[in-house]
Amino acid sequence: MLIQKIGTMLEKRGFDHWAYSGCFDIIAKKRRDMMLLKVLDNIDSLQESQANNLRVLSRNLGAFACLVGTHTRYERLDDDVIYTRFDVPSFTPSALEHILDGNPPHVYRAKGGFFVEVEPSKMSKAREKKGLTQEELARRVGVTKKSIYEHEHRTMKAIKETVENIEKILKDDLTVPFNLKIEISNVSNNPKTGFEKSVGMDLKKIGFRVDYVYQTPFNIIAKEEILILNDAEENQRRIKRNIPNLLEFSKISDRPVLLITKEPREYDLPSLEKKELKELSAKDLKRIVRKW
Repeated sequence: MLIQKIGTMLEKRGFDHWAYSGCFDIIAKKRRDMMLLKVLDNIDSLQESQANNLRVLSRNLGAFACLVGTHTRYERLDDDVIYTRFDVPSFTPSALEHILDGNPPHVYRAKGGFFVEVEPSKMSKAREKKGLTQEELARRVGVTKKSIYEHEHRTMKAIKETVENIEKILKDDLTVPFNLKIEISNVSNNPKTGFEKSVGMDLKKIGFRVDYVYQTPFNIIAKEEILILNDAEENQRRIKRNIPNLLEFSKISDRPVLLITKEPREYDLPSLEKKELKELSAKDLKRIVRKW
């Protein structure tokens, strides 16, 4: 099974990891590096709502989010290429192995063909070493001077064949390998229930930034620090079944958890009634979850 194969791969490389079925299938952490992986044989099976939740989690937890699979509806994935699905980097298990071992792909697949990223300073130095002006290099490559200027001033993608032509002229490797960088995304979710909205507003009032997330063991993230599950409109049996998942996620991500309830209830994790939020400060809330 693909998830087990990837779990073994991560374990061999020293990652703590845990499996879950939702917007992600594996959370893995090694020292400060955290990954959220969705695993699907057919990467076209990833739904936009799953991708959005994955990106919300990535931004709030400082985790790299990715999709690992083997094919699309139309083709098998190349081990040496990075694909995307709803702005989530996507690649094969072999590509993941190469990335973890420090030998990542350089090529990206996007609408219009294959692309690579160019290292600006390296391109500028290689051109100057060859004694070429930007205009002269542009003319030999068959692009505009503006294009050469832009690639020498910021990291950006270019058509693979064009860069290969530039590399032949400058006699240098100019491409930037893929890395596990965390993309800052503007994606967000709205609360699904009135209770979630009310809890979120109370948290904002005491100083937390709030994001809502679904298909996870929790449904609110408070300022990158606390994972919050509320139970006002949830099935109690399902919440109790979900608590082990929430605690495992908390352990791997090193984020404390808090259950906010509408009525007094007992759970095997820190909890408080919503009405108590109005009487607490952000420091009080952090103290409650850290002491548990």
